[in-house]
Amino acid sequence: ELGPPIRPAGAPRAAHVANLAALAAERDFDGIVVDYELLGADDRDAFTAFVTALAEALHDDGRRLAVALHAQASDMGTGGHHVAQDYQAIGRVADEVHLMTYDLHWDESAPGPIAPLPWVVGVLDYATARIPADKLLLGIGLFGYDWDGGPVADDLQLGQVADRIARHDGTRGWDDQASSPGFAYRNGDDERIIW
Repeated sequence: ELGPPIRPAGAPRAAHVANLAALAAERDFDGIVVDYELLGADDRDAFTAFVTALAEALHDDGRRLAVALHAQASDMGTGGHHVAQDYQAIGRVADEVHLMTYDLHWDESAPGPIAPLPWVVGVLDYATARIPADKLLLGIGLFGYDWDGGPVADDLQLGQVADRIARHDGTRGWDDQASSPGFAYRNGDDERIIW
């Protein structure tokens, strides 16, 4: 009994690239934005090869490629998902790079500013040393999180943030170092903070 066919190592990647390029052509898209997250450090070379192949396929058809990257201010970042994204290699082949400059603090982290200005500046310094500035787009999060000390904060859109502030007595604050607003309040016995 024969097992599954043996495919060359790059076959799944080539098929994925061909499918994305065909979809862009079929729908007459100007290009594609890829946002692949939760990659590990060991995925760095494979992800770079994928982005390079996709850029070539799209460019051959007169289309563009944009790649969303995790915000990082160093080669190591804060985890494998940062190591997996080679800013310099991706910046060479992509037409645009979208920096996700938000979620320094997120719904499962300790409370804190979503995009403190010094961190954003550090990300931009790191990025512009590796990617031409005219390819960069800065992602700005229009949302907030409401922490109560539990394991997961409430995800809030801007309107929901305004609504919570309007419904509760609390203290509006501004963190000078982060250049970020916050709001501390009580809801029953819970001390809460919105960033």
